[in-house]
Amino acid sequence: MKNNNLDTIIFDVGGVLHKNPVEDIKKDLASRFSLTIEAVDRAWTELIPNQLGRGKIIEEKFWNKFKDLTKCKEKIPTNLFFQLINNHFSLISKTLKIAEKLKESGYKLGIVSDNIKPFVIYAKKRGVFDSFDVTIFSCDVGYRKPEPEIFKIALERLDSKPEDSVFIDDVKEYVEAAKDMGMQGIVFSNPDQLAEDLYGLGINFSLYEFSEETRIGANAILVCDDGEIILQQRDNKPEIINPGTVSMFGGTLNKEENLLEGLRREIDEELGIDISKYELEKLNTYNKTKKVDGIDYEVHVYVLRNVDPDTLDVTEGKAVKNSIQDFLDSQKPTRITRLALEEYSRKK
Repeated sequence: MKNNNLDTIIFDVGGVLHKNPVEDIKKDLASRFSLTIEAVDRAWTELIPNQLGRGKIIEEKFWNKFKDLTKCKEKIPTNLFFQLINNHFSLISKTLKIAEKLKESGYKLGIVSDNIKPFVIYAKKRGVFDSFDVTIFSCDVGYRKPEPEIFKIALERLDSKPEDSVFIDDVKEYVEAAKDMGMQGIVFSNPDQLAEDLYGLGINFSLYEFSEETRIGANAILVCDDGEIILQQRDNKPEIINPGTVSMFGGTLNKEENLLEGLRREIDEELGIDISKYELEKLNTYNKTKKVDGIDYEVHVYVLRNVDPDTLDVTEGKAVKNSIQDFLDSQKPTRITRLALEEYSRKK
């Protein structure tokens, strides 16, 4: 239901403004200190949510307790979280761009996040919260989602009414908690979906209307060790571009980016991998035209080799692995994807 009085938008952080690094940090800890992932997970579950995450202990005390719980015999630096976060931190830049443009459009912006103090300090230094008027973290206020108190604090500091506010989170349970308080809610899956859902609530906003994007795209065919390839199965929603079709991962360059910078950002956002760690080669450049495709657009296609499907963290659509011929026979590839697949098949 549209509400033209909406004036406040509150964001979660992990999984919305940046990719959630928790599982990668746990694996890092297990590897670094020769621990089982089960031991790390048990200690994390006991110490993070209700102790460090509520601000009841400081980081030094956390690591002392972590050592006891995991039977870790090695010395742990008392400020290790900063290094761990830095190693696994990856912004979702399109969401931050949405927040910036909402701020410019006059909306009040807030954050409600279950988080630990080391991350808050790190993210502030990176400028993650620069567009936000109010930031509420569990480690500062002692409450966690879905407890209503953490939402109430945010609304009070923003001087906003629940019925005039929207809460965005990648966890449905937390969105439902905000709705129970009278707020509108959006379950986040990716920035494009967020922009569409905000517009659906009557917020006159489009990611592309305010975009600094070019009409140049960088996309990749992902090739596995067995020769099969991975493409993106797009969601079957009428409001998105090419719903239900199969296309390549990648996307549109921002004005300040070159081709490889844009491809690296897009692949990181969509799949959580760094293209610099893979064999990469240029396949060809293709052109969309206004007459045929509805837009004049230049598509640069690359081949990314030795991709392990199990390492992908897909945030948009679904990753589908198949042979080139099976993809071509399916009649689902977009026009440019089909051209690229046919050329790659001839050259390989």
